[in-house]
Amino acid sequence: MEKEYETLRAEIMQNISIMHNLLSIIYVVIPGGILYILENFEKPMLFIPIYLILIPVASKIRTLNDANKKLSTYMEIFLEPNLSGSNWETYCHNESIEKTNNAFIRFMFLQSNSINFLLGLATYILFIYSLINNYSLSNLFIAGTINTISLIIILYFLIKDFSKTTRENISNKWRELKLSLDNKNDE
Repeated sequence: MEKEYETLRAEIMQNISIMHNLLSIIYVVIPGGILYILENFEKPMLFIPIYLILIPVASKIRTLNDANKKLSTYMEIFLEPNLSGSNWETYCHNESIEKTNNAFIRFMFLQSNSINFLLGLATYILFIYSLINNYSLSNLFIAGTINTISLIIILYFLIKDFSKTTRENISNKWRELKLSLDNKNDE
C-alpha cells in the first residue's frame, strides 16, 4: 500500500510539473505572438493562431487538474487512513486555497486556466480593435467567428475548472465506493 501511495504521489507531482511547463510556454509564446501581431496590426487573421495554442493547452491543463483531483482524493480516502505518517493529501487539501470563500483569489490563484482565459480575452480585445481599424466584411465574418468560438471554448474550460464542488464530488464518490466495499467485506 505504501508503494501505491508513493507511485500516485509521484504521478501527481509529474502532472504538476507538466502543467508548470505548459504555463511557462504560454507565458512566453502568447505575449510574443501578441507583440508580433501588434507590429502587423492590419492583418486580423493573425490572431487566430494564438487560439490554436491556447485551446489545446487549456484542455491539457484541465485534464491534468482533473486527474490530480481524482488521484489525491483516492489517496486521501483509501490509502492515508491505513498508512501512519502519510497524510500528504489530507494536509494539502486542508491547507488548500481551494477552501477560501473569496472568489477572486480562487479565480486567480487556484485555476491555471484563468491565465489562458485572460490571455484569450486580451487577444480577443486586440482582435476587435484591429477589425475596427482595418474593417472588411470577410475579416469580420471569418476571423470574428473563429475568435469568438475560441474564446467561448476557453471560457468553458475556465468555468468547468472554477466549479468549487468538483473535488468535493469526487471525494464523495470515493467515500461511497469505500463504504460499499467495506459493507461487502463485512458480509
